[in-house]
Amino acid sequence: MSAYSDVEIQLNERMSITNGIFAIIGINVVSNFAPLFILSALHATAQDMALLNALPSLMAIVSMWVGAILVAKATSKKWFCIRATAVARIFYGLLAVTPFLIHGPALALVVVVLIALMNVPASFSALSWTSLVGDLIPAARRAAFFGRRNRIVTFVGMLATLIPGLILQRFPSTDIPPYAALFSVSMLFSILEVYYLVRHREHTDRRPDQTAPALYHPRLFLSYLKQPSYMRFLVGSIVLISVGKWPGRYSTSIRSNTRAPRPSGSARSRSPISCRKC
Repeated sequence: MSAYSDVEIQLNERMSITNGIFAIIGINVVSNFAPLFILSALHATAQDMALLNALPSLMAIVSMWVGAILVAKATSKKWFCIRATAVARIFYGLLAVTPFLIHGPALALVVVVLIALMNVPASFSALSWTSLVGDLIPAARRAAFFGRRNRIVTFVGMLATLIPGLILQRFPSTDIPPYAALFSVSMLFSILEVYYLVRHREHTDRRPDQTAPALYHPRLFLSYLKQPSYMRFLVGSIVLISVGKWPGRYSTSIRSNTRAPRPSGSARSRSPISCRKC
């Protein structure tokens, strides 16, 4: 029997769907347009783009491991998720203002580092949200709930990618203000995301004690490596993730280093970014 009444469950479902709508707007804008922002507007090098592919993934992997320990020890998963989400979304604002505060060739690298650091609280947020929803929504309702939520959030996410893309086409790809405006709007939507996250109802007094440190002893993790099935899964995951990033890294390297030919035949070098508008 669920620890929550039908009224509380229905409220949590509505709040979760609304929270997801506002969350996907900021997530899609930043994840889809930050690479273009760094490459075109900030004149990133191939090394900067390679770091953009590698650092956020590395930070996310490490954060997931640490986050699993912290979430299990948290008294309230809801407030842990709220704090992590709020910190992660603050980085949207930092992405918007950093180009106006820092100048020079190091700007692209600074933005890449900000995106990588953003993945730490973002990973905590995603991990704690999944665990929280597992507590709030009974197993009998989860399939229908996630199906409805995913349909709505996916549709909004598509619009959140299409509309900003159409808007950016009206500006030169090297202009910083349009990207800064998009990141600022994303942060505003994130305020509503956090608000509807706060409105979830959680019974912290009914949660079982999950702070047993033995669950995360290094010997327990090493014991997994002795299981052939787990090793096959681990190796397959590493290969899939690594190979999946190669085409993007290769394409980024080409776009960052290719020079467009001058119509007049001049030998004067051009910016590797400006040639993308030719």
